[in-house]
Amino acid sequence: MTVDYYRTAFVKQWKAMLLCFLIVVFAVLLISKQMTPIYQVSVVMQVTPRLSGNRSGVVDAAVTERLMQTEAQLAMSEAVLREVASRFSPMTLDQLVRRVTVTPRNNTQLFEIAVQDASEKRASALANDIARTLLKQQSSLSSQASTQALQQMQQDLDRTQQHIDTLLGQISDAQSKNKKSSVPVASLQGQLSGWQQHYNQLQNEQAQLELLNAQNSQLFQIVQFAQPGGHLIRPNIPLNLLASLPVALSLSILLALVLEAKSTYVRTPEALSQLLQWPVLAPLWRIPDVIDRQELVHLPDNEASNTESYRLLRANLGFSCVDRSLRTLAIISATPGDGRSVIAANLAIAMARVGKNTLLIDADLRHPALHELFEIDSYKMGLSDAILTASTPESNSRRMRAQFLTPLAQGNTLGLPRAPHFSIDAFIYDVGIANLRVMPAGTLPPNPTELLDSRAMQRLFIALEQTDAEIIIFDTPALQGLFDASILAARVDGTLVIVDASCAYKRQLKQLKATLMQAGAHVLGCVMNKVRPGRYESVSYSYIEQPEEEQLEEPPIATTRARVSAASVTRLRMLSATRTPFHVTPVGGRRSARRRS
Repeated sequence: MTVDYYRTAFVKQWKAMLLCFLIVVFAVLLISKQMTPIYQVSVVMQVTPRLSGNRSGVVDAAVTERLMQTEAQLAMSEAVLREVASRFSPMTLDQLVRRVTVTPRNNTQLFEIAVQDASEKRASALANDIARTLLKQQSSLSSQASTQALQQMQQDLDRTQQHIDTLLGQISDAQSKNKKSSVPVASLQGQLSGWQQHYNQLQNEQAQLELLNAQNSQLFQIVQFAQPGGHLIRPNIPLNLLASLPVALSLSILLALVLEAKSTYVRTPEALSQLLQWPVLAPLWRIPDVIDRQELVHLPDNEASNTESYRLLRANLGFSCVDRSLRTLAIISATPGDGRSVIAANLAIAMARVGKNTLLIDADLRHPALHELFEIDSYKMGLSDAILTASTPESNSRRMRAQFLTPLAQGNTLGLPRAPHFSIDAFIYDVGIANLRVMPAGTLPPNPTELLDSRAMQRLFIALEQTDAEIIIFDTPALQGLFDASILAARVDGTLVIVDASCAYKRQLKQLKATLMQAGAHVLGCVMNKVRPGRYESVSYSYIEQPEEEQLEEPPIATTRARVSAASVTRLRMLSATRTPFHVTPVGGRRSARRRS
């Protein structure tokens, strides 16, 4: 897949992409609006660690940091949260754990206890209760530890005092009896001194423990209580919308590529060339507000763009046949209404404008249209009559007479020449345009396929080769369900496929390609008709051409529903013939053949 493929897909599917993008964004907005709002409030607590004079400030900072981390974990402990959850029934411990976060503030002695809840009041109540419960539990634990330590210290003091009292009694007895004791008085006095020192040390430790207990009561304090005015944290609508943009864009691109891959239509020249692997020789722009097909040939509102397109088509046809001659060309399409007759007419006139003797043949023996575009009477002889005339007595058997001559006897078959070597002059008509002659369909036969596939048609091709027409263009019927066009495609030098951009199905185009390949047709390329000018740019070029052609301000054919005036015919004159044109039978009335001297 090339960059052009993606660009074409995005241009074709821009409406679907925009719709998908808006749906995703609005869905995110709607979901965000319907989400339950979650508010967050915080209570701020301060940790005041004990400082001792024998420690440096660095050690104190490390102790403070560890203490804050410890207290943060204690605030999230099960004991604290379970006690709080029990006071906010029916809230469970797991629900409360998911709503509480504890975050120390860097380089401070503060940490925050944040609570998220759908109610601001309940969130603030939970945060304050957690802080109070933490203080109470820590104070209780500290008090219990201090009480136990003081009790143990008091027991040690009592035991020491007993030892001191015992020694004092022994010393007193020894001195009162005024006799030698088994234990010298000096030894007893030494022991007494040791126990007294130990007692004094215990008293100092007891005083320090009481001071430490007093300090521990001020280790935590609530600096800022939580207030109901918390900020909304979910949903964050601006953030959600911003995050949805790349998702919406990705889904839009994916949708465009999927729709392009699954699309059954071919809307652009790039897609057509990629599908059929045939070059698109020229796009023809869609002309709005056209009622009559003759107006399509006239091109009153969009003359410049399509005139340039026919010039481009004429040039590309010449480039496509550099290695081989192109004298006979069939205009083919898959379905009716693709614009074959109009394109064949305008292409023939474009060829005639550059001085080429051009013969345009209406080979659609089912629904002919060229006689209407060029205002040739429908009863005039044409292709079907020429084919019957080309029949020799040997090939013009009973079967041919039964199929063709007998049905045509009711029409204008009188005076048909029956010579084996005949001239086609009686079947082609001057339409008032230099270098252009037209052979209409003639009398409509009952079996067009057999007529086109007959030996007489082969003889007609031989007769056409003997004319001085430089280019012979066949307007054929639609290929869908018929074999007429494939028969002609196998006999001409080149085939030009017309595709209607407004109703081109991939399946039909693939069938068309398979049919032409099976018939052995030499396909020169495609013309995409009715392309919307708004999607693709149309570029106008300036040409330095013959003065006669520069003066032509109107398209090649100027026919309307009313019969054209003499001034219109004069305005539609083409280039003068560069060689002697072949002999034709002029159409009666004002469309008589005119030759320039």
